[in-house]
Amino acid sequence: GGMNLDAYNRVDVNVRWEAADSLVVALAVDNLLNAHYEDAIGFPAPGILPRLSVRYRFECRWRPRCRRRSG
Repeated sequence: GGMNLDAYNRVDVNVRWEAADSLVVALAVDNLLNAHYEDAIGFPAPGILPRLSVRYRFECRWRPRCRRRSG
């Protein structure tokens, strides 16, 4: 007979903020409520996993090919 994994619920959140035209800040948290589960038998999933990202786009106005495209 096969083995079954227990059912689980996991809560993930993701928030993104465009602070300026060229600056985006994002925060994501996987498994926010710290659910204990296994995706595969014998391999427990990690606990709470936060991630922060900051993206800045530099403008290069002196070269035509890197200007912002419209449309």
